[in-house]
Amino acid sequence: MSYRPIRKLPFDVPDRYTKEMAEYLFAARGINHFRDVSVPTAINRLLQGIARLVRTEEDRGIVIIADNRCQSATYSS
Repeated sequence: MSYRPIRKLPFDVPDRYTKEMAEYLFAARGINHFRDVSVPTAINRLLQGIARLVRTEEDRGIVIIADNRCQSATYSS
């Protein structure tokens, strides 16, 4: 059995490009960048990390998410 801690959720680091893209998407299309882009991307990366833990039917693993934002943040519900 293997163990893979996930210490933080895999969100992109906010930078100038991300901020400009978020402003553009909201102004041009009314898209909330965090809810409609960042959260789905982080979920996909999280699932990919879990998939690396278990690759065959015989593999076993434990995933522990130690980021308390999973319970306290509004995007977690």
